[in-house]
Amino acid sequence: MTGTTAGRVMRTRRQGRVMGKKSFAFVLAALFVCGAVFPVYAKARQEEKETPPLNTEWVFCVTSFDTSALPPARRIIGEVLQANLVGSLKAVEYRVRVSPEYAWYESTAWLRARAAAGKSISDKRLLRDQLLYQGYPAWRYKRDRALIDKDIIKLEEAYQTAEAHIPVIETKPVFKMTSDNYANVFPKPPAAGGEYRFCLNQKADAFLAGQITEYHNRIYIALRVYAVYTRSIIFEDNALFSPEDINMAVSELSGRLVTAIEGTSPAKIVVKAEPPEAVIAINREFAGRGSTTVIERAPGEVEVSVSAPDYTTQTVTVDIPKGELADLSFNLMPLASSLFEVQIPGKDGSAVYQGALYVGQTPFSLQLPINQAEYITVETRGGEKGTTIIPKGSGYGVQGTATLLSIPVARPPDDGRVNKYRRKFYGAWGRLWIALPAYMLINGLSESIASAYNNNPQKTQEQYDTAQLYYWLTTGSQIAAIGFGAEALFRAFWYAYKSTKGEPRLNKKL
Repeated sequence: MTGTTAGRVMRTRRQGRVMGKKSFAFVLAALFVCGAVFPVYAKARQEEKETPPLNTEWVFCVTSFDTSALPPARRIIGEVLQANLVGSLKAVEYRVRVSPEYAWYESTAWLRARAAAGKSISDKRLLRDQLLYQGYPAWRYKRDRALIDKDIIKLEEAYQTAEAHIPVIETKPVFKMTSDNYANVFPKPPAAGGEYRFCLNQKADAFLAGQITEYHNRIYIALRVYAVYTRSIIFEDNALFSPEDINMAVSELSGRLVTAIEGTSPAKIVVKAEPPEAVIAINREFAGRGSTTVIERAPGEVEVSVSAPDYTTQTVTVDIPKGELADLSFNLMPLASSLFEVQIPGKDGSAVYQGALYVGQTPFSLQLPINQAEYITVETRGGEKGTTIIPKGSGYGVQGTATLLSIPVARPPDDGRVNKYRRKFYGAWGRLWIALPAYMLINGLSESIASAYNNNPQKTQEQYDTAQLYYWLTTGSQIAAIGFGAEALFRAFWYAYKSTKGEPRLNKKL
């Protein structure tokens, strides 16, 4: 190895050692900086991440129900109702805080945080002022004052932080009842005006009060819930039921009360359908045509049915959770149909009825569904009638093709013969209504004359003959009235029979 080469190798080794020392120093410096900065960053992130929300519980108090208006034998109903309602409330897990409630708890917590920080500053300043009266030597006074001034600066920074940072409130606090309620102890409800103080004493966010009275042998219950965040009643409900229906009443009241306590809105549904004349039924109850407004109802399964003439009917069942909106749209498919041409040879202009609905005059074209039966009636201007039934499935495969319906008509019964029986019936009916009042009038006179004759101590032959005459007149008018009544019934039956005789039978042949 030459000297030049050896020197070059030594210089390379020295440069390598220098570079190695610099790299090692740089790595140590980087580790030192990371070790100093990372704990501060991690601590800040941890504090930011682990800031716990406030008001994580929503405490509810159930007061004793007022049953003083009930008879002593029925006051047990109040205990039964209260026990059942408390049992339903125990199943509640959380409450959803809506915007007004959340805003109240947020502002209250913010105010308390600032008040606490301000009180700390005030206490420190008062302690600093009191140093003047402690009799300390000058050196100790300056030392203690300097320490307190440092604390005041920190407290002022804490106040600025409390003022700048709005506290986080739990949106779904855990639902709990008071310890007394869990022990089946129900305090007496407060008097009017003392509700807020009552909640503070019970450490409750709201309370339930109820009054049970009797109304015409039925039970009337009124419930109300007072909440601290509004300082007013947030829920009112009532029910009137018989003692036999107490289970049903408790179920309905519990459902509405639990929904109000949980803070969730009821389920909602809105339906839109085509064509616009489609009839919408929700749980088999009419809800509208074409579309509905937003309908609130209890959560659970809902059956929606949409139907329209000449369209297929659609029915669906949906399960709507609490607080959610079900938006349903239907587009009904038109039924497959066939074209039927209605004619009566030589009787153009005859009326055509589809079922009981007048649809036009012959010759007339009917667009009828192929999968349902139809009842067609025609009536000529001369009173002749004809009917036919189009069976289910008729015209299948010939959609849009005209099928000729030549409906035979039957001549109505002879008008003269029907009029004769009608006149006889009206005559018998008129005679009955003449004979019946005549009988009642003669019978009244006969009873009056007979009574006067029987009560007269000096009876004469003339009075006797008069009473006997009216007796026979009464008997005759009674027989006439009965005869005319029987005749009227007979004529009515015979007139009905003759007027319907000769009506055409249903023509089932297409």
